[in-house]
Amino acid sequence: IGSLAIGLETNDGVAGTLANIELHQLGLDYLQRYPQIIRSVSAEQIRAATQKYAQIDSYALAIAGPGSS
Repeated sequence: IGSLAIGLETNDGVAGTLANIELHQLGLDYLQRYPQIIRSVSAEQIRAATQKYAQIDSYALAIAGPGSS
């Protein structure tokens, strides 16, 4: 989710992002609409996409940060 912001940190990243926006015909206002698009995705939509596309039998889980005590 944070990859868009990281991708906009360099000129190359901005150019690539704009090229993808044009390629997928997302519209000139896509960068302004992006936060609302992300906020509008429900937990159920995420679960459904995970069930449809994720290979549950072969995944790895990695957690970064302080462990719980």
